[in-house]
Amino acid sequence: MWSSRFSVMNKGKAGRQAGRRRRRFHSQVLAPKYATEAASSTSSSSSSCLFCYFVFLVAIGICFSAAFPMDALGEITTAMGDTINRSVDPCKSKNLPLSDSRPAKTILKMYSFPGKLSPKLVDLRFLEELDLTRNYLGGTLPKEWASMKYLRSISLPANWLTGEIPKEWGSLTSLNHLDLEANQLSGNIPSELGKLFNLTELILSSNKFVGNFPEELAGMKNLTEFRISANNFSGSVPHFIGDWTQLQRLELYATGLEGPIPTGIFQLEALNDLRITDMNGANFFPENLSHNIKILVLRNVNMSGRIPSFIWEMKLIVLGLKEEDWTC
Repeated sequence: MWSSRFSVMNKGKAGRQAGRRRRRFHSQVLAPKYATEAASSTSSSSSSCLFCYFVFLVAIGICFSAAFPMDALGEITTAMGDTINRSVDPCKSKNLPLSDSRPAKTILKMYSFPGKLSPKLVDLRFLEELDLTRNYLGGTLPKEWASMKYLRSISLPANWLTGEIPKEWGSLTSLNHLDLEANQLSGNIPSELGKLFNLTELILSSNKFVGNFPEELAGMKNLTEFRISANNFSGSVPHFIGDWTQLQRLELYATGLEGPIPTGIFQLEALNDLRITDMNGANFFPENLSHNIKILVLRNVNMSGRIPSFIWEMKLIVLGLKEEDWTC
Protein backbone atom coordinates (compact mmCIF):
# COMPACT_ATOMS: atom_id res chain seq x y z
CA MET A 1 0.00 0.00 0.00
CA TRP A 2 2.76 2.39 0.98
CA SER A 3 4.69 1.69 -2.20
CA SER A 4 1.67 2.45 -4.37
CA ARG A 5 1.06 5.71 -2.49
CA PHE A 6 4.70 6.64 -2.87
CA SER A 7 4.47 5.97 -6.61
CA VAL A 8 1.41 8.19 -6.97
CA MET A 9 3.06 10.95 -4.95
CA ASN A 10 6.17 10.76 -7.12
CA LYS A 11 4.11 11.00 -10.29
CA GLY A 12 2.24 13.99 -8.92
CA LYS A 13 5.49 15.69 -7.96
CA ALA A 14 7.03 14.93 -11.37
CA GLY A 15 3.97 16.37 -13.09
CA ARG A 16 4.16 19.58 -11.06
CA GLN A 17 7.87 19.90 -11.78
CA ALA A 18 7.30 19.41 -15.50
CA GLY A 19 4.59 22.06 -15.42
CA ARG A 20 6.90 24.53 -13.69
CA ARG A 21 9.62 23.84 -16.25
CA ARG A 22 7.23 24.45 -19.16
CA ARG A 23 5.99 27.68 -17.56
CA ARG A 24 9.59 28.78 -17.03
CA PHE A 25 10.35 28.13 -20.70
CA HIS A 26 7.30 30.14 -21.72
CA SER A 27 8.10 33.10 -19.45
CA GLN A 28 11.86 33.18 -20.10
CA VAL A 29 12.00 32.22 -23.77
CA LEU A 30 8.68 32.52 -25.59
CA ALA A 31 7.17 35.58 -23.91
CA PRO A 32 10.19 37.87 -24.54
CA LYS A 33 10.44 36.60 -28.10
CA TYR A 34 6.87 37.45 -29.05
CA ALA A 35 6.89 40.65 -27.02
CA THR A 36 9.84 41.87 -29.07
CA GLU A 37 8.07 40.93 -32.27
CA ALA A 38 4.96 42.80 -31.15
CA ALA A 39 6.94 45.92 -30.26
CA SER A 40 8.63 46.00 -33.65
CA SER A 41 5.41 45.64 -35.61
CA THR A 42 3.28 48.55 -36.80
CA SER A 43 0.34 49.61 -34.69
CA SER A 44 -1.97 50.42 -37.61
CA SER A 45 -4.27 47.43 -37.72
CA SER A 46 -7.69 48.94 -38.39
CA SER A 47 -10.35 46.68 -39.83
CA SER A 48 -10.32 48.47 -43.17
CA CYS A 49 -6.56 48.01 -43.62
CA LEU A 50 -6.84 44.41 -42.53
CA PHE A 51 -9.59 43.82 -45.04
CA CYS A 52 -7.66 45.41 -47.92
CA TYR A 53 -4.44 43.58 -47.08
CA PHE A 54 -6.14 40.22 -46.87
CA VAL A 55 -8.09 40.72 -50.11
CA PHE A 56 -4.90 41.80 -51.89
CA LEU A 57 -2.96 38.71 -50.84
CA VAL A 58 -5.75 36.26 -51.53
CA ALA A 59 -6.73 37.97 -54.77
CA ILE A 60 -3.28 37.35 -56.20
CA GLY A 61 -3.96 33.69 -55.69
CA ILE A 62 -7.48 33.50 -57.05
CA CYS A 63 -6.85 35.54 -60.19
CA PHE A 64 -4.67 32.74 -61.54
CA SER A 65 -7.31 30.13 -60.84
CA ALA A 66 -10.00 30.56 -63.47
CA ALA A 67 -12.52 28.44 -61.60
CA PHE A 68 -12.06 30.06 -58.20
CA PRO A 69 -15.45 31.41 -57.01
CA MET A 70 -15.87 34.51 -54.85
CA ASP A 71 -17.93 32.34 -52.51
CA ALA A 72 -14.81 30.38 -51.59
CA LEU A 73 -12.95 33.60 -50.75
CA GLY A 74 -15.84 34.61 -48.55
CA GLU A 75 -15.77 31.27 -46.76
CA ILE A 76 -12.05 31.63 -46.01
CA THR A 77 -12.38 35.13 -44.55
CA THR A 78 -15.53 34.25 -42.60
CA ALA A 79 -13.87 31.19 -41.07
CA MET A 80 -10.91 33.31 -39.97
CA GLY A 81 -13.17 35.95 -38.43
CA ASP A 82 -13.38 38.66 -41.09
CA THR A 83 -15.79 39.54 -43.92
CA ILE A 84 -15.47 40.40 -47.60
CA ASN A 85 -17.54 42.51 -49.98
CA ARG A 86 -18.55 39.89 -52.53
CA SER A 87 -19.82 42.51 -54.98
CA VAL A 88 -16.22 43.53 -55.78
CA ASP A 89 -14.14 41.36 -58.07
CA PRO A 90 -10.54 41.64 -56.77
CA CYS A 91 -9.21 40.34 -60.09
CA LYS A 92 -10.59 43.39 -61.90
CA SER A 93 -10.03 45.96 -59.18
CA LYS A 94 -7.58 48.65 -60.25
CA ASN A 95 -6.62 49.11 -56.60
CA LEU A 96 -4.82 45.75 -56.53
CA PRO A 97 -1.38 45.85 -58.24
CA LEU A 98 -1.36 42.28 -59.53
CA SER A 99 1.83 40.81 -60.91
CA ASP A 100 2.26 38.52 -63.87
CA SER A 101 3.76 35.74 -61.77
CA ARG A 102 1.95 33.09 -59.79
CA PRO A 103 1.20 33.85 -56.12
CA ALA A 104 3.72 32.94 -53.48
CA LYS A 105 2.70 34.22 -50.08
CA THR A 106 -0.17 34.82 -47.69
CA ILE A 107 1.21 36.61 -44.63
CA LEU A 108 -1.23 37.80 -41.97
CA LYS A 109 0.80 38.14 -38.78
CA MET A 110 -0.59 39.61 -35.55
CA TYR A 111 -4.00 40.66 -36.88
CA SER A 112 -5.96 39.04 -34.03
CA PHE A 113 -8.10 36.83 -36.25
CA PRO A 114 -10.55 35.09 -33.86
CA GLY A 115 -11.79 32.31 -36.13
CA LYS A 116 -10.49 28.98 -37.37
CA LEU A 117 -8.17 27.73 -40.08
CA SER A 118 -10.12 27.21 -43.26
CA PRO A 119 -9.87 24.01 -45.34
CA LYS A 120 -10.84 26.26 -48.28
CA LEU A 121 -7.26 27.52 -48.47
CA VAL A 122 -6.66 24.51 -50.72
CA ASP A 123 -8.37 26.56 -53.43
CA LEU A 124 -5.30 28.79 -53.47
CA ARG A 125 -3.66 25.97 -55.33
CA PHE A 126 -0.38 27.78 -56.10
CA LEU A 127 0.19 28.99 -52.56
CA GLU A 128 3.79 28.49 -51.41
CA GLU A 129 4.01 30.29 -48.06
CA LEU A 130 1.38 30.63 -45.33
CA ASP A 131 2.14 32.74 -42.23
CA LEU A 132 -0.62 33.34 -39.67
CA THR A 133 1.64 33.99 -36.70
CA ARG A 134 0.18 35.39 -33.48
CA ASN A 135 -3.54 35.53 -34.08
CA TYR A 136 -6.39 34.02 -32.04
CA LEU A 137 -7.08 31.19 -34.43
CA GLY A 138 -8.52 28.06 -32.84
CA GLY A 139 -9.78 24.71 -34.00
CA THR A 140 -7.71 21.99 -35.59
CA LEU A 141 -5.16 21.75 -38.39
CA PRO A 142 -7.07 21.03 -41.63
CA LYS A 143 -6.11 17.68 -43.11
CA GLU A 144 -7.33 19.01 -46.46
CA TRP A 145 -4.18 21.15 -46.75
CA ALA A 146 -2.29 17.95 -47.56
CA SER A 147 -3.24 18.44 -51.22
CA MET A 148 -1.41 21.79 -51.51
CA LYS A 149 1.52 20.45 -53.49
CA TYR A 150 3.30 23.81 -53.91
CA LEU A 151 3.24 24.71 -50.20
CA ARG A 152 6.78 25.18 -48.89
CA SER A 153 6.24 26.97 -45.58
CA ILE A 154 3.58 26.84 -42.84
CA SER A 155 3.96 29.22 -39.88
CA LEU A 156 1.21 29.10 -37.26
CA PRO A 157 2.92 29.95 -33.94
CA ALA A 158 1.19 31.71 -31.04
CA ASN A 159 -2.42 30.80 -31.78
CA TRP A 160 -5.00 28.64 -29.95
CA LEU A 161 -4.88 25.61 -32.19
CA THR A 162 -5.85 22.24 -30.72
CA GLY A 163 -5.93 18.59 -31.77
CA GLU A 164 -3.24 16.55 -33.44
CA ILE A 165 -0.99 17.03 -36.45
CA PRO A 166 -2.88 15.34 -39.32
CA LYS A 167 -1.10 12.25 -40.59
CA GLU A 168 -2.19 13.37 -44.05
CA TRP A 169 0.36 16.20 -43.85
CA GLY A 170 2.98 13.59 -44.64
CA SER A 171 1.98 14.26 -48.27
CA LEU A 172 3.30 17.84 -48.14
CA THR A 173 6.58 16.75 -49.69
CA SER A 174 7.47 20.27 -50.90
CA LEU A 175 7.39 21.59 -47.33
CA ASN A 176 10.67 22.89 -45.95
CA HIS A 177 9.41 24.93 -42.96
CA LEU A 178 6.83 23.90 -40.33
CA ASP A 179 6.34 26.08 -37.24
CA LEU A 180 3.54 25.18 -34.78
CA GLU A 181 5.09 26.72 -31.67
CA ALA A 182 3.01 28.02 -28.74
CA ASN A 183 -0.36 26.41 -29.39
CA GLN A 184 -2.47 23.78 -27.60
CA LEU A 185 -1.69 20.91 -29.96
CA SER A 186 -1.55 17.42 -28.49
CA GLY A 187 -1.21 13.72 -29.27
CA ASN A 188 1.67 11.81 -30.79
CA ILE A 189 3.87 13.02 -33.61
CA PRO A 190 2.64 11.09 -36.68
CA SER A 191 5.17 8.78 -38.28
CA GLU A 192 4.02 10.08 -41.68
CA LEU A 193 6.00 13.28 -41.08
CA GLY A 194 9.07 11.18 -41.78
CA LYS A 195 8.15 11.47 -45.47
CA LEU A 196 8.94 15.20 -45.43
CA PHE A 197 12.46 14.74 -46.75
CA ASN A 198 12.74 18.39 -47.83
CA LEU A 199 11.93 19.77 -44.38
CA THR A 200 14.72 21.97 -43.03
CA GLU A 201 12.98 23.57 -40.01
CA LEU A 202 10.62 21.79 -37.60
CA ILE A 203 9.43 23.80 -34.60
CA LEU A 204 6.94 22.18 -32.20
CA SER A 205 7.81 23.90 -28.90
CA SER A 206 5.30 24.83 -26.20
CA ASN A 207 2.46 22.44 -26.98
CA LYS A 208 1.09 19.31 -25.34
CA PHE A 209 2.61 16.60 -27.52
CA VAL A 210 3.17 13.20 -25.92
CA GLY A 211 4.72 9.82 -26.65
CA ASN A 212 7.93 8.62 -28.25
CA PHE A 213 9.38 9.93 -31.46
CA PRO A 214 8.71 7.50 -34.33
CA GLU A 215 11.77 5.99 -35.97
CA GLU A 216 10.46 7.15 -39.35
CA LEU A 217 11.57 10.70 -38.49
CA ALA A 218 15.15 9.55 -38.93
CA GLY A 219 14.70 10.17 -42.65
CA MET A 220 14.45 13.96 -42.20
CA LYS A 221 18.17 14.37 -42.74
CA ASN A 222 17.91 17.84 -44.27
CA LEU A 223 16.81 19.42 -40.99
CA THR A 224 18.85 22.45 -39.96
CA GLU A 225 16.62 23.49 -37.05
CA PHE A 226 14.74 21.23 -34.61
CA ARG A 227 12.93 22.73 -31.60
CA ILE A 228 10.57 20.67 -29.43
CA SER A 229 10.81 22.37 -26.01
CA ALA A 230 8.06 22.45 -23.36
CA ASN A 231 6.10 19.33 -24.27
CA ASN A 232 5.25 16.02 -22.59
CA PHE A 233 7.26 13.57 -24.69
CA SER A 234 8.40 10.28 -23.22
CA GLY A 235 11.29 7.90 -23.76
CA SER A 236 14.91 8.70 -24.51
CA VAL A 237 16.34 11.38 -26.75
CA PRO A 238 16.10 9.89 -30.28
CA HIS A 239 19.46 8.47 -31.30
CA PHE A 240 18.89 9.38 -34.94
CA ILE A 241 19.26 13.09 -34.17
CA GLY A 242 22.98 12.36 -34.09
CA ASP A 243 22.72 11.38 -37.78
CA TRP A 244 21.21 14.69 -38.92
CA THR A 245 24.45 16.07 -40.31
CA GLN A 246 22.85 19.32 -41.54
CA LEU A 247 21.49 20.25 -38.10
CA GLN A 248 22.54 23.72 -36.92
CA ARG A 249 20.15 24.43 -34.04
CA LEU A 250 18.79 21.92 -31.52
CA GLU A 251 16.54 23.10 -28.69
CA LEU A 252 15.30 20.66 -26.04
CA TYR A 253 14.09 22.73 -23.07
CA ALA A 254 11.94 20.63 -20.69
CA THR A 255 10.72 18.20 -23.35
CA GLY A 256 9.85 15.32 -21.06
CA LEU A 257 12.50 13.18 -22.74
CA GLU A 258 15.15 11.38 -20.70
CA GLY A 259 18.85 10.79 -21.17
CA PRO A 260 21.32 9.68 -22.09
CA ILE A 261 21.99 12.34 -24.68
CA PRO A 262 23.39 10.53 -27.74
CA THR A 263 27.08 11.37 -28.11
CA GLY A 264 26.57 11.83 -31.85
CA ILE A 265 24.66 15.05 -31.15
CA PHE A 266 27.69 16.69 -29.56
CA GLN A 267 29.81 15.84 -32.59
CA LEU A 268 27.55 17.18 -35.34
CA GLU A 269 29.88 19.42 -37.35
CA ALA A 270 27.17 21.83 -38.54
CA LEU A 271 25.71 22.33 -35.06
CA ASN A 272 26.24 25.84 -33.68
CA ASP A 273 23.35 26.18 -31.19
CA LEU A 274 22.68 23.40 -28.64
CA ARG A 275 20.26 23.92 -25.75
CA ILE A 276 19.12 21.10 -23.46
CA THR A 277 17.57 21.53 -20.02
CA ASP A 278 15.56 19.65 -17.39
CA MET A 279 16.34 16.08 -18.41
CA ASN A 280 16.49 13.02 -16.18
CA GLY A 281 18.69 10.02 -16.82
CA ALA A 282 22.43 9.64 -16.70
CA ASN A 283 24.38 11.95 -18.99
CA PHE A 284 28.11 12.19 -19.54
CA PHE A 285 29.94 15.04 -21.20
CA PRO A 286 31.65 13.75 -24.35
CA GLU A 287 35.35 13.81 -24.87
CA ASN A 288 34.86 15.66 -28.15
CA LEU A 289 32.54 18.54 -28.95
CA SER A 290 31.94 20.24 -32.29
CA HIS A 291 34.07 23.39 -32.39
CA ASN A 292 31.38 25.16 -34.44
CA ILE A 293 29.09 25.41 -31.40
CA LYS A 294 28.60 29.04 -30.36
CA ILE A 295 25.68 28.62 -27.95
CA LEU A 296 25.81 25.77 -25.43
CA VAL A 297 23.20 25.32 -22.67
CA LEU A 298 23.23 22.15 -20.54
CA ARG A 299 21.20 22.97 -17.44
CA ASN A 300 19.66 20.51 -14.98
CA VAL A 301 20.48 17.49 -17.15
CA ASN A 302 22.08 15.28 -14.50
CA MET A 303 25.59 15.46 -15.92
CA SER A 304 28.37 13.42 -14.32
CA GLY A 305 32.07 14.21 -14.20
CA ARG A 306 33.96 17.48 -14.41
CA ILE A 307 33.43 20.24 -16.92
CA PRO A 308 36.09 19.53 -19.55
CA SER A 309 38.89 22.07 -19.80
CA PHE A 310 38.46 22.47 -23.56
CA ILE A 311 35.11 24.17 -22.92
CA TRP A 312 36.93 27.30 -21.76
CA GLU A 313 38.97 27.36 -24.97
CA MET A 314 35.94 27.37 -27.26
CA LYS A 315 34.73 30.62 -28.84
CA LEU A 316 31.28 30.52 -27.26
CA ILE A 317 28.80 33.39 -27.36
CA VAL A 318 26.58 31.83 -24.68
CA LEU A 319 27.56 29.20 -22.14
CA GLY A 320 24.87 27.85 -19.82
CA LEU A 321 26.44 25.38 -17.40
CA LYS A 322 25.60 25.37 -13.71
CA GLU A 323 28.28 23.80 -11.54
CA GLU A 324 25.70 22.50 -9.07
CA ASP A 325 24.04 20.47 -11.84
CA TRP A 326 27.16 18.34 -12.18
CA THR A 327 28.38 15.48 -9.99
CA CYS A 328 31.97 14.34 -9.80
